[in-house]
Amino acid sequence: MNSGHSEQTGRTGQESAFSLLEVLAVIVILGILALAAYPRLTSTTRFTAEVAADLVSAEIRSTQARALFSGTPRTISFSGNTYTVDGETRNLPGGAVATGQTIDFNPFGEPVAGAGEPISISSGDDIRTVTVAPLTGKVTIN
Repeated sequence: MNSGHSEQTGRTGQESAFSLLEVLAVIVILGILALAAYPRLTSTTRFTAEVAADLVSAEIRSTQARALFSGTPRTISFSGNTYTVDGETRNLPGGAVATGQTIDFNPFGEPVAGAGEPISISSGDDIRTVTVAPLTGKVTIN
């Protein structure tokens, strides 16, 4: 059923490839995008400070909850790149550093010492602060 000629679909002849101008335009655009993304991809200090602040916040809440549910006082303290929860020392992620601070919770989960004073967490130039509200023990990150 072929009538002797072939059907071609798509581009023909000179239209079958990208022009040099199109290829250069794509390379320039990709280069600009790469330059814009490079600092974000290579800098982990902001990410580390955020992660460390989230971890500190979660550990404080956990310590408060353990005090409330066990009915016994609990303590969490921070010093340098480590923190101690009820005698067990742990490391902050990525070499983040926290200011020296101790928070004591009574058997009702209320902070009785160290509340209201911000815990400063730093990684490189990025600094986050974690604050425990007096009486309620609400934890906030700034």
